[in-house]
This record gives sequence, structure tokens and C-alpha cells, in this order.
Amino acid sequence: MWVVAPVLAVKPFPLLGFPVLTGGPLSGTYRLRQIHFHWGSNDEAGSEHAVDGMKYAAELHVVHWNSEKYSSFVEAARQSDGLAVMAVFLKIGECNPQLKKITDRLDTIRIKLAKFRSLLSTAEDEVACCLLRNYRPPQPLKGREVRRN
Repeated sequence: MWVVAPVLAVKPFPLLGFPVLTGGPLSGTYRLRQIHFHWGSNDEAGSEHAVDGMKYAAELHVVHWNSEKYSSFVEAARQSDGLAVMAVFLKIGECNPQLKKITDRLDTIRIKLAKFRSLLSTAEDEVACCLLRNYRPPQPLKGREVRRN
């Protein structure tokens, strides 16, 4: 089963190039490729991952690829050290003052989430239906290392 998520393509910044991720546990430079979201039909579940069994209303993925070691995103995606994905869990609750720039725009975000929840999915010769649960159940780690901050 494929999970379809709206994807925000990343373009280089004038004079600066592409945003990159380096340091910490990463070896090399990872170039930002895309940002996408997963959400549910309500605020109780929608994140693709869980922390201690807890699901969140939505999940943001910031996807980077090892541009030092591989010549393309496609090539990097086939390798165990090719991608670095930052996941941000989103939940509805009290405002965090450290996120004021974002929370000042919550009404706009809520409107956009409502629009996401009204997206239609169709396949050839099928009736259109709302794309409501674009997340999958938690998957086995299969040797992947998960770090949290």
C-alpha cells in the first residue's frame, strides 16, 4: 500500500543554494529534497510514527539526501546511508511560546489542514473519495536507528 502525501518541492535559495543538514550523527552533507505531511481524519491520530505508543494529529517529514556521497536523490534513496529524515510530531494543545511565529498563524494552518482533509483521491475508473488517512501503521525498524531530541 502506498501512502500519498502532499509534497512541497524545495528550490535553491538565490546565492545560497539548497539548505543542508550536517553534523551530529551524520557523516557528510545531506541536501534538503522535500517536505511532506501525514495526517488523519481527526486530531487523535494521523502521525505515521508513534512515541511510546502515542500517535499525534499529524507528522511533518523533512527529507534530506546524502549529496556528498551520491549523485542523485534516487540513488541515495536506495542506500542505507542515503537519506536523513527529520520527523516533527504535531498535536493540538496549548501554545508553546517558543513557537510564536508559527502559532500566530494557527488559523491559517487549521484552514490548510481542513483543505488537506478535503483532498480527493481517484484511480482510473473509480469514484473520487476523500484522502483522509494518509498514514500507515507503525513499521518494523529493520535495523534503522531512531533518535529523538
